[in-house]
Amino acid sequence: MVSDAQPPAEAAPPAEVARRVRAARAYAGLSVYDVANAIGLGAQTIKRIEAGRRTPRSFEIWAIADVCGLPREWFTADFDALCRQAERQAALLERVEDRLNALTELLAGEGEEEVRRPA
Repeated sequence: MVSDAQPPAEAAPPAEVARRVRAARAYAGLSVYDVANAIGLGAQTIKRIEAGRRTPRSFEIWAIADVCGLPREWFTADFDALCRQAERQAALLERVEDRLNALTELLAGEGEEEVRRPA
């Protein structure tokens, strides 16, 4: 069972969580004081979290996500893995598009010639 005293097991490394907290706050256009007041923490606590000097508890991360208008997964998602998956999908779509273009050209060529059918 995950305790509120520890980050969830799937949480990003502390330095990455700190970076994402800063990015979330910037995305929302909020000051450190805005976030602190909204979630009931001191501004110094938010500053320590953003500096990577304090590991936030899971409920604090969830509160920061809510205040910043982001999903909780923002703090746990493996963006490198998502990028790799997107690159694989893009390559697959490119191959599909190439095949569709080849079929379109093949069909367009048949339309220009008279196709003889047995009578």
